[in-house]
Amino acid sequence: MSEKPNWITSAIAHGSGLREHANVSFEKGRRILRAIHEVGEHVSICTEDGSLLVRFSYGGDIHYPYWAPVCTPSGASISIFSPHDHIWHRGLWMVWKYVNGVNFWEGPFSGEPVHGAQVVPEIDSIRVGKNSVSVSLRVEWKTSDGRSPLSEKRSFVLTWPSAEAPYYYMDVTSELAANGEEAVISAVDIKQFDWGGYGGIGFRASRDIASFPDRLIISSGGKVSHEVHGMRGDWAAYCGLRDGSLGSTWAGFALIDARNNPVHPVPFHASAEGICYIGTAPARYGSFTIAAGSPRVFRNRFVCFDGETDPALMQKLFEEF
Repeated sequence: MSEKPNWITSAIAHGSGLREHANVSFEKGRRILRAIHEVGEHVSICTEDGSLLVRFSYGGDIHYPYWAPVCTPSGASISIFSPHDHIWHRGLWMVWKYVNGVNFWEGPFSGEPVHGAQVVPEIDSIRVGKNSVSVSLRVEWKTSDGRSPLSEKRSFVLTWPSAEAPYYYMDVTSELAANGEEAVISAVDIKQFDWGGYGGIGFRASRDIASFPDRLIISSGGKVSHEVHGMRGDWAAYCGLRDGSLGSTWAGFALIDARNNPVHPVPFHASAEGICYIGTAPARYGSFTIAAGSPRVFRNRFVCFDGETDPALMQKLFEEF
């Protein structure tokens, strides 16, 4: 069999390069992270040797963008994706329950005649530094009956302090602006359902690291699941035993709330039994309004780590945020 002509080989290689690095800019010098952008689908953030850390999906048949899989620096995936009990749960996500009464959380799975979805027209920019990757995008909040109550500017920056660090963190910024006179964000009433109040940024872990309620902690001193749930704090964290680790290897995650957020210290929605989940819940104790011309900015830091939770590190990452 004859070899392909050089121009065909070059064209294939060139095309692969365009797919991998589309809209990606790189700083000069040695890097420990890389970004792969499949345009219209997802952005993968990997170590320099190609091991996946996080994949951000924004295209296809989904009703909100999400980060999944989410892997620790050692390569262990700790995120869950569309579990049978809540198929709209996908790793790490940022979705409000109700915007002007429309359900954006479950979206088309809610069974409600009008539901919401977050649409990402395109990724604006991707920049790769020595030990960080930053991504910026726009999000259009649309209802199934043609309304658009919110516009959003979103960005996230993943930082891995060093190739030896057993953790990395990702800073997510969401600037929400009302498209009409106002946008009211609310949640399920906790007076009616004690599991209500959720909405904002949240992460649901895989089942194999669940069922360690004494490992669910919060900055303000709570210990077990029922104490952390609904409690206000600067951060909340959880760790569990990794599946296949012969009962000895821990991994975990944390959510940190910025002190200048509209609701801070924020109430956390948290569970470590059955459903392993931590989320910020700014609307837990009451709805809030985004007025026209007065955007609201929410900043959160997600931490993913190998090993057990280090409260001193979580506090440090909060103080530096």
